[in-house]
Amino acid sequence: MHILHFNIPVVAPFRLDLTVWALRRRSRNIVDSWDGSCYTRIFNIENSTVKVEVRQDTNKSQISVVAHSHHSINNLKSKISNLLITMLGLKTDLTWFYECVKTNKLLYPLVLKFKGVKPPRLPSIFETLTNAIAFQQLSLEAGFSLLNNLTQKFGSPFEEEDRINYAFPEPCKIMTCTKEELMLIGFSEHKSETLILIASAVVHEKIFCNLDKLSNEEIIKFLCSFKGIGRWSAEYFLLRGLGKIEILPGDDVAIHKSVENLLKLRKKLDFDRIKKIEKEWHPYAGLIYFHFLLEKLSKKEIIKYGK
Repeated sequence: MHILHFNIPVVAPFRLDLTVWALRRRSRNIVDSWDGSCYTRIFNIENSTVKVEVRQDTNKSQISVVAHSHHSINNLKSKISNLLITMLGLKTDLTWFYECVKTNKLLYPLVLKFKGVKPPRLPSIFETLTNAIAFQQLSLEAGFSLLNNLTQKFGSPFEEEDRINYAFPEPCKIMTCTKEELMLIGFSEHKSETLILIASAVVHEKIFCNLDKLSNEEIIKFLCSFKGIGRWSAEYFLLRGLGKIEILPGDDVAIHKSVENLLKLRKKLDFDRIKKIEKEWHPYAGLIYFHFLLEKLSKKEIIKYGK
């Protein structure tokens, strides 16, 4: 076993626990694991699985990383660092954000409560779109059942003496599946077809490598050209996949409820009203989305928000 230890400095304020929960969303998520002090994930790097463990030092100025691999991998430290910096927003400076919300009497208490959370991002285009497909018209609990089944069935294993964990499946693996194989693990026929289609497109269409050069509306239009991908999935992708923190997914029922509660609205919100609020909270509406999520988790006593 090859073991690599190193540290990555972070831009303060940063809290690993809050950021990991904004990333993983539910405790049943088997891809992004959190035991209260350590974040663990299996990555597929150069066709080898690597177990990465992340902890935050007591001085909060850096995270400590331990990587385990069965094979030697060139530039492994750099590759893992780049992944974690993106996924956990380690270099993101939110000073401007805290200044912007100081005068907002409704938002500031919520933001202050979870100060230190950074906007997380899923590590790949395919994983983000797969998440979006899985969660369409389903609860997070039901969606994670699908994702867990997919990971255990088609993900690359990282084997240890006492357990086996899995990396999230690669698109080249899913594109060769039949819809019947995906339906056997819980996906509907419609979602199975969409997932295979998207996996193949991510592998073969070069435009997926250049999405960050397109405008938000151009990305939404492109993604919605795929059967089974609608505006909610496309906006979810912008926020969680590309880190477009100005986006508030307009058709997200959970967001509707959170905004209604925050603003104490009697009338239910619709897409147009959410988009109006998105403009009012520009350019940080997506950051508020993550604070809404943490507020729900704290009410369920899943996370603790005290310093």
